[in-house]
Amino acid sequence: MCLTTLVVILNISLSHTQHMLNEDPFHPASQHIAHIHPFHYHDDDQDGTVITIANASFGEKYNYCVNDTTDVRFRFLPFVLTEDVAVRISVSAANASKDFPVLFVIKQQKSVMSWQIPLIVLKSFSYQNVSRTLCPLREEYNKSEELIIDVSTMSLKSVNFTLEANFDYILLKTEINSTQVSPAKPRYFLYEFPEDIDSVVVIAESDDRICSVMSVQDTTCPVYDLLDSIEFIGFRQSVTKRGAITIQKSKFKSGSFFVVLVVKPNDYDCSLIDTIQPYPPSTPYEGKVVWDRVKTYNISVEPAISKSEFLGATLGALFLFVFIYVVAFTVGVIYHYRNRNNSLVTEIGGENLTETRGLLESDNHVRNYSSFPTGHGSNPGPSNAHDDGTGGEECERGDMPPRRRSGGSSSSSEVSLDDEAVNDVDFLQDANQHRDVVRTKASVCVADLSRKPEKVLNKKYNLYIWNLVTLAIFYGLPVIQLVITYQTVVNKTGDEDLCYYNFYCARSLGVLTSFNNVYSNIGYVLLGILFIILVLRRDRLYYLHQQQNQRTQACGIPQHFGVFYAMGIALAMEGILSACYHVCPSYNNFQFDTAFMYMIGWLTMLKIYQTRHPDINAHAHTAYCAIAVVVFIGVIGVVSVYWLNCMN
Repeated sequence: MCLTTLVVILNISLSHTQHMLNEDPFHPASQHIAHIHPFHYHDDDQDGTVITIANASFGEKYNYCVNDTTDVRFRFLPFVLTEDVAVRISVSAANASKDFPVLFVIKQQKSVMSWQIPLIVLKSFSYQNVSRTLCPLREEYNKSEELIIDVSTMSLKSVNFTLEANFDYILLKTEINSTQVSPAKPRYFLYEFPEDIDSVVVIAESDDRICSVMSVQDTTCPVYDLLDSIEFIGFRQSVTKRGAITIQKSKFKSGSFFVVLVVKPNDYDCSLIDTIQPYPPSTPYEGKVVWDRVKTYNISVEPAISKSEFLGATLGALFLFVFIYVVAFTVGVIYHYRNRNNSLVTEIGGENLTETRGLLESDNHVRNYSSFPTGHGSNPGPSNAHDDGTGGEECERGDMPPRRRSGGSSSSSEVSLDDEAVNDVDFLQDANQHRDVVRTKASVCVADLSRKPEKVLNKKYNLYIWNLVTLAIFYGLPVIQLVITYQTVVNKTGDEDLCYYNFYCARSLGVLTSFNNVYSNIGYVLLGILFIILVLRRDRLYYLHQQQNQRTQACGIPQHFGVFYAMGIALAMEGILSACYHVCPSYNNFQFDTAFMYMIGWLTMLKIYQTRHPDINAHAHTAYCAIAVVVFIGVIGVVSVYWLNCMN
């Protein structure tokens, strides 16, 4: 073909040299010559020539050669574009090299577009076949347009190339539109908002898992449809089998947008794993097969949910938790009025209500569980022992049986001071404060087995509350600041790969890309507050019980509510930090969502242990330091990924 081109050039140059020097072949008066001689020789300067193909046709494939002295120019017949059609140019140059690429410059009335072959993508991948769609000028619809394509190279050797121009249908409708895309053959579609729709969801689906990019851009020229430039404008996200971008009409003043699709050279950005397939060979046309990545897309556009549906779903979730509050309040009121005539122990004792009432009513049956004999010559052990299922515990604090400090006999209910076993024992009321002499009490209760006073333990467990509040403030404020920055970056750059959502289900509101993911955590916060209210009620009832029943303050296991309050605060903070995580969820900030999950689990285990060991539980700072170690291990797991990537 290159030899044929040379012969034609020589013939034309011999017969038309003078004519071509004096007349511009592009002048309208000389257009009739193009129908007779499709090739025109034009001497641009002393060093090279330009072969002009006048009245080039769409749908026809042209094959020519270029070198450092010969360029080719295609001048297409005037054409008229409508809003659903654009011009697509397909070119290839099999033996073009990176050192001497073939350059293609497309000139339109108001724009210029260019690329080279081989096309270098991401500085590493080269392609010899390129197809691109020219940007349609909306203001030029239904007007006559002209198209000129210049092809050139600096190679000393002639380089063969092919070129074909076609009209491409680009209007995107709600039904499924199927298309094929590769790294060097991007495609884009035009969508115009109907008047009655304010928000749509653009959905891209594929049967394979080839990594690709879907971008939504405003209808301005040029269209950024290559991987090196697609990040400059619009909204974009990586897609494997399914992708979706929710678009608000208010974000595009023109009421329309382009959906741009392009395939990535490898799958690293989608899977963080380099492809196991080899890279394209450097000389793909020497009997070797070119490795190309072609992805088939099915593109569709669906109207997003309406404002009424959005508001209904939002309020519906809120009303659900309001209903839970109402049920809890109603049950509390009913329970209170049903038992208001009974002792407040009813609220506190639970399943031990019968036992507790029996202890309160046993004023005349004092059981002595001290280690001393209860009468002259009697054996150690309980007097008048009678097992009624209560465990023989008499809960009397500050109401000890009368004891004598001098020698002599006593009644059966008194302790003999002549016994050598009690000569060194102090019978003062300090048994109620000092646990080392708890043996001297006539009746031993569970609270007496505690090694520390109840007030000291209450202060100890209340530290769980204040330490957790301090942690929540100092941990939560930087988290909130960081996710606000993340969301701002996403809105400014349009890079939705910074955050990971189920984009098909994401519903934006205001500046939040996925408001529904953030709002769904309201249950943690509301239920955490409800848990705190229930604990506060129980704490209040226990306090009133102690005030109204001085004799039974030591009944049962000592009650401490500090860890319970901490559990409620942790549950509410889990909701707040989980909402922060879902503002922009990613692998890097996943610990925002899990930190207080560890906290809830850890506090639950401590409370279970505290139930039977109220005085030997861990200190608040020790418990939280243990949780900090767990969170630190989680951070190492995140950071280690970057270390491994740097090492590789």
